Amino acid sequence: MGKLDIVGVYPDYKTAYQAWQGVARATMDDAKVRYFIVHLHRLLDPEQTGAKEP
Repeated sequence: MGKLDIVGVYPDYKTAYQAWQGVARATMDDAKVRYFIVHLHRLLDPEQTGAKEP
């Protein structure tokens, strides 16, 4: 495995998505780099259903 790059913790999906777009576009030429939006509330409480994402 490679290194883990944590971009940040954001208060809502929209803000996280904007940050994701920035880093994903900056690394689009590197096929080995991938970024994901991780829903921490789902990791802490898998039964919880959050607000719908756009």
